[in-house]
Amino acid sequence: MSLEKLEQIINEMEKIGDDFKRYKEVYQELTDLQEKIANSIEELKGNKDSLESLNKDITSSVDNLKNKVEELNSLLPQKMLEIMTSNKDIQIDIKTKHEELIKILNNEIGNLSTNVTSLNDTFNNKMEELSKSFYEKFELFTQSQEKQSKHLLVLSILVSITLLVSIIPYVMHFIK
Repeated sequence: MSLEKLEQIINEMEKIGDDFKRYKEVYQELTDLQEKIANSIEELKGNKDSLESLNKDITSSVDNLKNKVEELNSLLPQKMLEIMTSNKDIQIDIKTKHEELIKILNNEIGNLSTNVTSLNDTFNNKMEELSKSFYEKFELFTQSQEKQSKHLLVLSILVSITLLVSIIPYVMHFIK
């Protein structure tokens, strides 16, 4: 929504810039025309006797053009002021939007930081739980291994005794 507004403002600024360029071009053309007309008037005054009727027509046209130039000259500062005022309003609007975006980004960064911290804490808690569970199961496994080792030792001793008991009659038989 803010980007669309900024894009709209930029488009308006480009349009205003284009209008200003056209005004400048028209003003330059009018200034050039004014100079050319002034030069023409001077030439016509030199040929006054032969061109008096033509001079009246040209003078009338020149007066009309001067009036239009003056009219445009009087409008140009007003238009420039409007453009400058509009630019200031747009700059203020852009600055406001920029500050709002910075606040939003700062809030989002704060939220992300909080979320990352929370995830990190959760991860550390889960790792601690897994470690405890692993060590508990490892301890149980170790105890189970010790019991099995003791049982094997007892079995081994019993098997050895049984073997000895079964071998003793044979050994006694050979000794006699």
